[in-house]
Amino acid sequence: MAQPLRFIGDPRRFIGERRPRDPSANGGVGEAPRGETPWAGREATYPPPYPNAWYALAESREIRRGESRRVDALGQSFAVFRDDDGKVGVLDAFCPHLGADLTKGTMDKGRIVCPFHAWTFDTDGRVCSAKFHPNIKDSHRARSWPVEEKLGLIFLFWGMNGRASTTPAKPPYPVPEHPGLPSGELVHRGRRDAGLVGTHIVEFAENSVDFAHFANLHGRMNIPWTELAVPFVEICHDVKWEQDPDHEHVVRFQDDVLLSVAGRKIAKTAGRAIVALHGPGSIAEFRISIPELGEVVMYHLHTPVEPLTQRVRFEWFASKKMPRLLVHYIVGSWMSQWQADVKIWKHKIYREKPLLTKDDGPVHRVRAWFEQFYEPIAD
Repeated sequence: MAQPLRFIGDPRRFIGERRPRDPSANGGVGEAPRGETPWAGREATYPPPYPNAWYALAESREIRRGESRRVDALGQSFAVFRDDDGKVGVLDAFCPHLGADLTKGTMDKGRIVCPFHAWTFDTDGRVCSAKFHPNIKDSHRARSWPVEEKLGLIFLFWGMNGRASTTPAKPPYPVPEHPGLPSGELVHRGRRDAGLVGTHIVEFAENSVDFAHFANLHGRMNIPWTELAVPFVEICHDVKWEQDPDHEHVVRFQDDVLLSVAGRKIAKTAGRAIVALHGPGSIAEFRISIPELGEVVMYHLHTPVEPLTQRVRFEWFASKKMPRLLVHYIVGSWMSQWQADVKIWKHKIYREKPLLTKDDGPVHRVRAWFEQFYEPIAD
């Protein structure tokens, strides 16, 4: 019998399934990883794979009331479920009793029931009932994780460097959300599941200060959503980077662009994109303003699945009066440029002591900033 086709972005490829280890040998952005890395020690050159951060686990619409689903991320498996009141819980997928997969059980009154011995857990990991074990104590709990639902997604806070804790520390910052979203000024205009990309999350953070690569990788104008160059049209970049003085977990880079056609710069094509990284690169917020029309806001999300494997998602929003075709063009332009970075990332190593010149951006500053995401979080 013929096997069904599997499309890029199909969530069934990533939820509850074990993936091959390394995507770097595979050809395209968003394709399922196959094969082995061409450098046996590539992973060892990078920092630890799972810095403390908020990570997107699933789309909110995927988890309905009274349902559970297993999600593999951050080198382990999680049970994601929604109770009858709509609250989402994220627990270790395997029961703390004897290790059964909780998502293979049932749901009872909004609680997840272990299929092995019928231990029943609420969204905070408490054992609410265990009819075959009358001596259950309050200390018997499943490990739970802080959760927020924003941007149409379910986020987990991975903290304490992944150490086991039934009472996890409070996340030091919330999932960001543009004020135009709760107010209704911005409306959802699209999403894309880009699948798996063979890189470390630090590459996205360092990309923001690698000023020299903008001209080489992003200096040509492409047809949106493709890698096809527009003849005689180049993009001139003027990039700035700064740390947020009020929020130590945030850095921003500003890219002022201008198109050059056949060697002549066209002043009317000037534009500006401001990108804020909230955390180590797990959530990047892009803001592009268009005079008299409003704003496009896109969230570029990375979730490490296992070492050197990122699950990448995009969600974008725009002002109500912004033409949909223009929004599609702006987002597609970013996608075509991002693919050029991915081709480099999935075949490179991390240089702990890079050979830099005065022409490079503040690489050491962004690395010093990045180190905070490996520090223990105070209770």
